[in-house]
Amino acid sequence: METVSIRHIDNIPALFMVWDADIKAKDVSQAYQQITTELDQSETLKYIIVDLTSNPNMPFAETLRGALYGPYKHPMLKQWLVVGDHQVGHMVSRLLFSTTGKKHVIWFDSIEDAYDHIENEVEISGN
Repeated sequence: METVSIRHIDNIPALFMVWDADIKAKDVSQAYQQITTELDQSETLKYIIVDLTSNPNMPFAETLRGALYGPYKHPMLKQWLVVGDHQVGHMVSRLLFSTTGKKHVIWFDSIEDAYDHIENEVEISGN
């Protein structure tokens, strides 16, 4: 069973990335590859909602490398909407920003807040 899963979300331009508590490093790489493939095939910008509320044992190197060399700089990526307060996740976010100059990560306390952000963004842009 995958320890990092990617799902489509109906009716909004987003993917949902869920991290289990006990992560296998190979699943991180596969999840980033799946997101990149989804973005390659997308005709619209996509948000990635990342659920870290399980406080996963996030493998630092695989997470940073997977994001940096995968979807983080993809032209169809709108934003990473990360839910939860995760120390390694914050470190990865800061390193991605300092490496790329792209501030694509926004942190939220709840999944509902992330959904509200998308709804507000879509409403403002008129899409």
